[in-house]
Amino acid sequence: MLNQFVLVGRVNNINKINDKECTITLEILRSFKNENGDYENDYVDVIVKGEVAKTTMEYVVNNDIIGAKGRFVKTADMTTLELNAEKITFLVSYKGSAENEWWLYFKWMYRYLF
Repeated sequence: MLNQFVLVGRVNNINKINDKECTITLEILRSFKNENGDYENDYVDVIVKGEVAKTTMEYVVNNDIIGAKGRFVKTADMTTLELNAEKITFLVSYKGSAENEWWLYFKWMYRYLF
């Protein structure tokens, strides 16, 4: 049985919990259109711990495109699942372009190539 996830998305928010733990909200483009013919986004919270969290908080900013690989973990009350990232891959760094050109390119690539 596998307990693993791999997500690629745009960083929407980074919440620092302490020096060695943070939560990243990833904006992930859906692969299908809604009733209006538009592609929607899903927002997924990923928990990052340890040295990976320190590196992530140091180098990742909002609108960067990253990959997260990790595992699912049940919470202490056993009612929900958390996504704990064990590896973060830096794919595209966003450096303040007014048109957000990297994210538009990523949307185009995702929409037309997959």
